[in-house]
Amino acid sequence: MSLANQQSSIGALGGKHDVDHLYNPNKSNISTAAMDLWLRSPMTNDVKVPGLGDASSTALRNAGIYGVFPLLAKYLEFSGTGTTPVDAAQRFFDWLGSIPGFPTTGACKHSITRSIAERLQVVFPELGYNAAVYPKR
Repeated sequence: MSLANQQSSIGALGGKHDVDHLYNPNKSNISTAAMDLWLRSPMTNDVKVPGLGDASSTALRNAGIYGVFPLLAKYLEFSGTGTTPVDAAQRFFDWLGSIPGFPTTGACKHSITRSIAERLQVVFPELGYNAAVYPKR
């Protein structure tokens, strides 16, 4: 999907969501060094996801998500035929916010969504995720 089409998808989401509830990787608080390490680390189910803290980990476990692999799989559930990369990221972001006890303030959801989307983009470039399409803060 072209950069212009992805940016258009973001604009379309604005009509469906309050701007405070739109995913934006630029609201993530993950450093470049932490993201680079995450993207290069061997993938195991217990590797630390940038942005995932104690409260969000507990909420995910309570929702039946134990480890990185189920979290990656959940993101992939929102991707697929007829779904734009922007829609997939927004759906995952919304799903995180729907989990009871999951922190909904601050950069947590943005950081986790960015971490998962960028890691999957390394493995599956055809997903088309591109953080450059999102507006700067």
